[in-house]
Amino acid sequence: AAFGLFGARPNPSHGALRVAFELAEPDDVRLELLDVSGRVVARTAQSLAAGSHSWPVPNTLAPGVYVIRLHTAGHNARTTAIVY
Repeated sequence: AAFGLFGARPNPSHGALRVAFELAEPDDVRLELLDVSGRVVARTAQSLAAGSHSWPVPNTLAPGVYVIRLHTAGHNARTTAIVY
């Protein structure tokens, strides 16, 4: 397994998003969803095992473009998602 942020599915979305990512080793993970003005609108933090994971983002999102940030001890990644 390797570290990777695979983005949100479906993208674009009219409802709920699910963010897919993979960890190469067990790690503390923080995922954040930010709106275009940089405000964090959803966040989760947890310790996870190595392997594939997904985060169901709350579906109370207003239409717009969102930035998804994934932070671990040794990696940072970001991607975007569109809600219409």
